[in-house]
Amino acid sequence: MSKVMVCNGCEQPLIFTFAFPYCEYYCLSCGAKGGIFGTGHEVELTPELKSTLVTIHRKWGQVKRHIVASRFKLTTCNICDKTNENHHQHLTPKEKAKSEWALEKLESWAVL
Repeated sequence: MSKVMVCNGCEQPLIFTFAFPYCEYYCLSCGAKGGIFGTGHEVELTPELKSTLVTIHRKWGQVKRHIVASRFKLTTCNICDKTNENHHQHLTPKEKAKSEWALEKLESWAVL
């Protein structure tokens, strides 16, 4: 049977993301976030968790392409390609606005 990583606090599925500095896991249900070690635990994937996971991935899919993580280069950016800068260091105003919107949206879905 399949396993899924769930939040230590609310037992809901976690998403794996680099959207927040030093927090690879994020809980869309309660807003908890943490690093790869010590955040969440694996459980058997039940039909209820699978249904929740589908919803979480649908929501995550709506925003993830707009988030510009602070520690990465963008392969489609000429400036990243030619410099040592991370893409976050030279965002266009449009990219910055979209990234901020996406992070706010992501955090707004969490019911704290």
